[in-house]
Amino acid sequence: MVKKGEQAFIPGTEPVKNTKVHNKAIAFARADEEYKLAKAKRDERHEVLKVAMVQESLERYQYGEIDAQMVHADHVRCKLVETGGTQ
Repeated sequence: MVKKGEQAFIPGTEPVKNTKVHNKAIAFARADEEYKLAKAKRDERHEVLKVAMVQESLERYQYGEIDAQMVHADHVRCKLVETGGTQ
């Protein structure tokens, strides 16, 4: 039921109530989807690295700018290390 003085709209065609909030909510939802996809890819790559380190019987791998270490049987910590360059 439409109140007196309100515009009636066909369902699904109503105007956005608060444009600022609406646009920010859409941006957040898209960023959240990107985060979920990136997290899934990260988890997959973590598993591949863990399996490779177990197959090679390595508890730690250091070479160049990479430092990977088996923390537990199910977790690998990996970081990029700055190499000492010339100043």
